[in-house]
Amino acid sequence: MNLIEARKRVKTMGVVAAVILGIQLLILLALVTLGQSNFLGLDLWSLMDIVIGGALVIWLLVKKSRTAAVGLLVLYIIAQVMMLFAVQNPTLGFWIGRLTMVAIILTIYIRGVQGAFAYHRLKKKDIEEKGSEHVAY
Repeated sequence: MNLIEARKRVKTMGVVAAVILGIQLLILLALVTLGQSNFLGLDLWSLMDIVIGGALVIWLLVKKSRTAAVGLLVLYIIAQVMMLFAVQNPTLGFWIGRLTMVAIILTIYIRGVQGAFAYHRLKKKDIEEKGSEHVAY
């Protein structure tokens, strides 16, 4: 993996996470406005999840942070586990669609985490190579 590919993976993860958080925020605001305070595990406490996730997305996109990438992955897994317990009487079609969506998003997130780690490794290697070229003997 090169530096450009690593940046691309991190950016893709950040954009997907931002879209997911945006959709979650819209659903949360719509449900609170309609007076349904708890639907599929979404309530006002979910706002904290959105704020933390938003901060991690900004940190990831600006700094290509490994911590932010891992934090978003863990946050997504926890949210999916909590959603699993909130859903009652799902159909087979629901499970097939849900598992497909989760698999795709987890793949993007895992590739983003790999990209963040590779980015910093390659960036450090690039800086060391440039630093050794400027050393006079």
